Amino acid sequence: MISIALCTYNGEKYIKEQLESIINQSLPPDEIIICDDCSKDNTEVEVKSVLENWKGSWKFIINEKNLGYKKNFEKAISLCKGDIIFLSDQDDVWLSLKIKRTMDVFNENPDCVMAFHDAKVVNSHLEMLYPSFWKLLGFNPDKFLIGDYGILLDHNVVQGSACAFRKSLFNISTPFPNEVIHDEWLTLNALTLSKGIMPINKCFSLYRQSDSNSIGARNLPINVKLKVWLKSYHKSLTNHYKEIIRRGKAFETLSYRYGAEDILLGERLDRYCKFYEFRKEALDSHNFLLVFMIKDYFRFYYSFSYSVKEYIEDILALASHIEK
Repeated sequence: MISIALCTYNGEKYIKEQLESIINQSLPPDEIIICDDCSKDNTEVEVKSVLENWKGSWKFIINEKNLGYKKNFEKAISLCKGDIIFLSDQDDVWLSLKIKRTMDVFNENPDCVMAFHDAKVVNSHLEMLYPSFWKLLGFNPDKFLIGDYGILLDHNVVQGSACAFRKSLFNISTPFPNEVIHDEWLTLNALTLSKGIMPINKCFSLYRQSDSNSIGARNLPINVKLKVWLKSYHKSLTNHYKEIIRRGKAFETLSYRYGAEDILLGERLDRYCKFYEFRKEALDSHNFLLVFMIKDYFRFYYSFSYSVKEYIEDILALASHIEK
């Protein structure tokens, strides 16, 4: 049985287009579970206009209070009855072979608990911004397939709306810690299982970027990105500091739950947690020893560019009075 876990919040603008792309798949799902996080628009009306005549099973649940997208996804997944669950955002568009090709991977690889694909990045009008989300992330699926998972220590490359997983993965991942993002946490838990994650090197969805966030997805010149970043300099550094805390806690929780030796990232994960803890303490106490630890960034992070980015932002945060 194939389930879709879809979360909505004020999604009237695009939800109809997304639902139509789901029910018109070459291999349609058996059920669609939609958890609405207290929308104030006509999301419910739009959903029912698409699904009321659909032959599959579906539910539209309105939360009693706003849960936030992370806990809302956890709730939606928990209500799914399928053996395989696809996550869906409210504003993307799925290409017709997405479910079929993803299910082929699960059927051909019984040890696989999660599969994810690439996506085309588009603007609000579905006009192409970039042909490969993976390339923007610096993700190489060939390395991933031979067990090189180091990029997950830099950032999550498994986009929620581009992944599917077995219900058994969700069962071992709950409850979701407050610090984690739902797709990130499912991915990290899948790492505890040998051959648990399978990348599919094809674009099977259109990843829609709104006008407010398309700057982060487009391959713009560095001077343009820098100009945008400088406009929100203080907020960016505050968010950077909060992300250090969040990522550190997420990996600490993973290590505590499974034991570092049982995770495919192994000893590296334990050292990574300590490195994040030191960075937080250095920023809290304005310890300028951090300036002389640039080699550690290259040692712990997967890519050269990400190492440089993290180091520079740490130094800028150290020199600034960021909000704690």
